[in-house]
Amino acid sequence: MKRMVNRGCLGLAALLLLAAAVPAQGQARTGWRVEYDEAQGSESVHIRQFLEQSNALDATARWMSYWVSLPRPLTLRTMECATSEVRWVPEEATLQVCYRMLVRLSGLLLVEDSTRAAWAPALNYVLLHGMAHAMVDEMNLPAPNGEERAVDELMALMLVPAGGERGSWVLNGMRTLQRADARWSEWEHARTHQLTPERVETVACLAYGANPPVFPEYRRHGLIPAARAGGCAAAYQRVANGLGRRLEPRMRDRQP
Repeated sequence: MKRMVNRGCLGLAALLLLAAAVPAQGQARTGWRVEYDEAQGSESVHIRQFLEQSNALDATARWMSYWVSLPRPLTLRTMECATSEVRWVPEEATLQVCYRMLVRLSGLLLVEDSTRAAWAPALNYVLLHGMAHAMVDEMNLPAPNGEERAVDELMALMLVPAGGERGSWVLNGMRTLQRADARWSEWEHARTHQLTPERVETVACLAYGANPPVFPEYRRHGLIPAARAGGCAAAYQRVANGLGRRLEPRMRDRQP
């Protein structure tokens, strides 16, 4: 496991730090912090050491804190648990990221050349999905079609300012994970949140609809079926007029 983690170290650190780089003034906003609970077992220990040394999770937390100001500080905590989960615990103001999830992702995606590059973006997708759940709850955002739909809409709003290259990186990582593991739908996390390929398609469609020239890869990579692409602009506009307006008072005008 240690060698597999090292293989992905450079790509994860570089890409997440690039995606999360923020000006110093953005770090003072009310947002996310990262804590690492004690890891048990050699695989979990190696994962924790790598994440601490690369500052990858801290970089994601800084970018999210820059993007939107939260009502109170929230914690992203890696920890030992019995399931492969990322779960929001509102009474603790904490997003729990299980070492078992991180180990399982690395064991699946870092063993083959064809999937190794997908580990970082797949992890980033899972983290952003969990953070979106926390934000929907913390900011009491509207979810008339269910919380999972609101989370998809919120993730699209995150990816739009992130830009086409970074947005495609995140979604392609999740799609690669779904293709690489035929049992993905049996994972606790995927089962709880119903993270199907259709969910990736929805997020891609909304981001593409916001700015097609910035996200042409979504069409070229097959993230959006041709039959659906024509309706993405209208779908995004509905999100912008609803959830987007609720977020505006807490969002920065532009991204780094």
